[in-house]
Amino acid sequence: MEHTYIFFHKHTLICTVFILTIFLILITEFIEYIISKNKINIQDAINIINHKNGIVVDFRNEIKFKQYHIINSININNIEKLSKFKKNHIIVIHETNLKAYKIIEKLKKKEFKNFSYIHNGLNEWKKAEYPIIINNNAKNES
Repeated sequence: MEHTYIFFHKHTLICTVFILTIFLILITEFIEYIISKNKINIQDAINIINHKNGIVVDFRNEIKFKQYHIINSININNIEKLSKFKKNHIIVIHETNLKAYKIIEKLKKKEFKNFSYIHNGLNEWKKAEYPIIINNNAKNES
């Protein structure tokens, strides 16, 4: 025990950085665990869309939605407008997993029952080379 104290005393900066690094890793893992509860992959999303009355709702701003989006997805920025889709399985698209998770939490509060988000959203969809609508003129429209 005495050697540990001496080592810590001589190398305070290194030990502090090490402890902070471990702490930040644990926080990051905890956040990832929490937001992964409603996470689905591309194949799960396609299955939900094709067989379980799924609807893709893109919560990005309208300008980004017009630039590119998943075919047949809808752009909504207000959860109140989703009430007519309460019986559908809502698949949330947003810019980050954390933003998608925040939308999921709002859906829970509004008593939606079926919802999930695509892990890494549109980036994952594009990487898998699934079809998207691209509007090159969208930047000029606003």
